[in-house]
Amino acid sequence: MYRFHARPVERINNLGAYSIPSEASLLIQSVFDNRVCSNELGGCRISLMKRIALIAALVFSVSIVLAASVLEGCHYYRMHHFVKYGLHIDVVLGNSDIGRKDTYYARIWNLSVHSIYVEGCRLPGGYAGEGVLYRWDVQRWNVSAQRWDSLRGADNWVPTPFGGYANDDKCLPEMTRIRPLGTRVLGWVYKDWVTTGEPVRMAIHTSLSRPATQQTILFTSTFVIDKNQALPPLEDY
Repeated sequence: MYRFHARPVERINNLGAYSIPSEASLLIQSVFDNRVCSNELGGCRISLMKRIALIAALVFSVSIVLAASVLEGCHYYRMHHFVKYGLHIDVVLGNSDIGRKDTYYARIWNLSVHSIYVEGCRLPGGYAGEGVLYRWDVQRWNVSAQRWDSLRGADNWVPTPFGGYANDDKCLPEMTRIRPLGTRVLGWVYKDWVTTGEPVRMAIHTSLSRPATQQTILFTSTFVIDKNQALPPLEDY
């Protein structure tokens, strides 16, 4: 008799161990699930924002590359050489105060993230002119002597690389700041200065007080002055 009644009691106890959850436990689990979903939704939003930022950065980078490629191609088409990071000097044919396409200008470009400084001479105005005048030399390669000569007067070459076109007059020194992506004309050669058809170059001095051997000199590429490209002056000249 005792064995017959013991088995149902054991079964009832086992059923109690696997009883159905109460409403409180369901409510707690529901709240927990909502929190998990909320976290998952936030993760989805963050992931979407990361994708949008990545696409925007990619589009911006591609745009910069395309713009740089177009500018590089245009520059190569005009000047027949490529540019690189740092200082870049182009020799550009332009107009003077008395004529058209009669002067070769040395234009410097600052293609870096740092500013550069060039010391010039502040002109007093009037007959002497206005603005800042920089110091530069026009040089040609002397094949027989294996050296650079400098120009001092029209077609007059002296056997020294620097000092041919020095401004020895008293002036007020002034530093010119060329900002990143900035440009400035620092020297020029008039068409009647060199008439022999020899390749020449310009050497730009960055300082007025220091000797040429103790300062940074900016050199242009060699070029040939072509007087046939010069145009007659306009009527208002």
